[in-house]
Amino acid sequence: MVNLLRRSRLAPALVALALLAGCGANPITRVSPDWRVNLTHNDPDVRIQAIGIALEEGSKEALPLLVDRLEDEDAAARMFAYHALRKLSGEDLGFHPYAGDAQRADEVRRWRDRWPGKKQGGAPAAPVEKKS
Repeated sequence: MVNLLRRSRLAPALVALALLAGCGANPITRVSPDWRVNLTHNDPDVRIQAIGIALEEGSKEALPLLVDRLEDEDAAARMFAYHALRKLSGEDLGFHPYAGDAQRADEVRRWRDRWPGKKQGGAPAAPVEKKS
């Protein structure tokens, strides 16, 4: 599925669908109009919508927070976080949102090494430059 997203024009449509799905969410479930807060909301639809808004805004400060979402309990949220990370960072360090816990942990570690930051709302960090 992820390979299909990489090679097709389907990914932007999926992000648009996620944003539209959030439009139908009960407004009472939204604890904040701020996407940063909603990235950790208990409703995965709200988290996915927050990921889409961060991507739409082109917010580089979202990068370490999106790395946190790669560990989301919801596979769809992990998939959207990965898509947003690739688009915002311009890099693809690889990630398989539907893989087992051990494989995902290794993949998250690569992203976290590149985009360090405190989990869940830490200060945005600059990327760690690769040594040649």
